[in-house]
Amino acid sequence: MGLVFAAVPLAAALLSGRPSFIVAAYLAACIGPHHRVAILASFATGLVMLGIVLWRNRGHLGAFISDAIRNRSFGLVLAISGYLTAVWLLRLGDSTDAWSLFALSASMLTVPFAVYSLSYLVWTDSEARSAVRCVASLGGAVVCTVLVYPMLVGQYGQYGVAFYTIQKAFGAYIPFPFALGWVNPDFNTATLRSAHYASIIATFFSFGCIVFAVLSRRRMLPLLAAVCGLFAAGLGENGHALPGMILAACAVPGAILLNSVWRPAATAAALLGMTVATSVLLVFAVYAWTPYYSRMPKAAFYNASLDYAFRHPGRLLLGEGPAAFSSHAARKRLPQDLTDDLDFPFLPRHVNPPYAAVLGAANGPDKYTTLNRPISGLLGLVMEWGLAGTALVFVVLHRLLRGALNTWAQHRHPLRRSAALTAAAALVILFVSLVFRPYFEYPDVMAAAGVLFRRPLLRLH
Repeated sequence: MGLVFAAVPLAAALLSGRPSFIVAAYLAACIGPHHRVAILASFATGLVMLGIVLWRNRGHLGAFISDAIRNRSFGLVLAISGYLTAVWLLRLGDSTDAWSLFALSASMLTVPFAVYSLSYLVWTDSEARSAVRCVASLGGAVVCTVLVYPMLVGQYGQYGVAFYTIQKAFGAYIPFPFALGWVNPDFNTATLRSAHYASIIATFFSFGCIVFAVLSRRRMLPLLAAVCGLFAAGLGENGHALPGMILAACAVPGAILLNSVWRPAATAAALLGMTVATSVLLVFAVYAWTPYYSRMPKAAFYNASLDYAFRHPGRLLLGEGPAAFSSHAARKRLPQDLTDDLDFPFLPRHVNPPYAAVLGAANGPDKYTTLNRPISGLLGLVMEWGLAGTALVFVVLHRLLRGALNTWAQHRHPLRRSAALTAAAALVILFVSLVFRPYFEYPDVMAAAGVLFRRPLLRLH
């Protein structure tokens, strides 16, 4: 059923030849109940897109590739692909195995690759706006599902989950008149693979609705949708995403104001620097926040990982290699006694010896809890990609933020400007959330956020 769920709409979209149809079908496949199918759909979509484009330009392939490198950031795509392949081969038999590069690609790189491929098709202005509406409709569907689900199953008390994060985070400092001990933070698991993913998508939807309400004259309906979206985000009990949400709510509008004085490149660099600094400070907060974090194994995990990194600066420069240390893909390939994740059952189990040593120092009694499980997207990025690879990623993030700010400055259409600002906010939220959960490696979340960043949605060819 999962293959049918993805193949039928994707085939219809490809046969239609309209990119807006492809976006709608692609989002439907990635957001579906079978997340492994999203990975297959990503591979299929991206490969078919590029195949069609290369065939159409077979008569002047050299000029086409030159234009792709110069104007479509294809040089960065080649640089990252080449770098990861080189490090994988360098560490092969040491920290990586024959399947490591495939594991990271299937977990992290397929969705951005498929979305990037969409930019090579011809878009009309109406199709670009239609694609933005597809993303908004997806967010609205997730919000409605989250809001209705407790009522449908007769568990009305679970609506209190929306306030659970606030009480859990500040209960030691602020007296609350009631306790929420009866709620199940992962109650809305019927919506997506996890309520947390629905929470992130609902957050994007709410941010876009707020911006659209401010920019357009139709304010009541978008504001109502934003309030519903924020409540749905609360039902996901996504406490580890709160720092990124707060930063995006403050820093992204500030960057828009600075963009009227500075060039987009400088403003994007400032926003990216602030995002990275916040993430680093949040890591140190794991050690310092005694009432909540310091007793958790997550602190021991950071401590053991950083100790290993400082003792091996040469390996830190190039990295441990793909899917070898702390990433979501690395955790999914651990032996069964170290993990509960079975999302890659078709791949052989593999563990990097230094990562195994860190796991021994940091594995908590509950291997499934986010703050117990020894996993961190931010640490995984630095440890697996190395400092050189991380610098490449920062260049890509800067280009994305600069494109969003350019769109804000060049366009006056409320829908297009809302999409640009939501894209920037999504990147900030996802990056800061890497401290606790590697959302960059989840196809459903990245499908919703990544489509907003593609050039056809931001500006026409």
